[in-house]
Amino acid sequence: MNSLSTQGSGLLFSKVAAHLVHSLESVVNFQDGHFPIKYLGVPLSSSRLWKDDFCPLVEKIEWRIEMWGSKHFSFSGQLQLIKSILLTYQTYWSSMFVLPAGVVKEIEGNLRRFLWGGTADRFIARVSWQQICKPVATGGLGVPSIAEAYRAFICKHLYMGCCEQQ
Repeated sequence: MNSLSTQGSGLLFSKVAAHLVHSLESVVNFQDGHFPIKYLGVPLSSSRLWKDDFCPLVEKIEWRIEMWGSKHFSFSGQLQLIKSILLTYQTYWSSMFVLPAGVVKEIEGNLRRFLWGGTADRFIARVSWQQICKPVATGGLGVPSIAEAYRAFICKHLYMGCCEQQ
């Protein structure tokens, strides 16, 4: 006989009478959940997320950079890792949340340091980040600008908010 594990599951209730909560918990054998929770790697909360709530995103990017830092990648290899892996973390989170400006700046700083092979304290940028974020056709390196992507996702969130109210 197979039994389902309810270890990672929980019930979240909003304005439900206590006796109904206890009845449902006994039927489905789930624990009563409380915000904030983590779902698909991102925090969910019933209130606004603060800068500290985005630490897992920044830490994940920093961890990857630290892990790769011991290896010797060419400049084009570092550029490809930024485009194909590091920016996807930020894109994933930005598709769900409006990131605080401080988080965006911190991520961008980590990417710049990784690209130029610097440490947390010191690095020498050979070209401005704005130039790197320009399309290849205009002399840039084609790295998507986090600030521009950030603005696009804010517009998406505003649009979704307007559509839901109709």
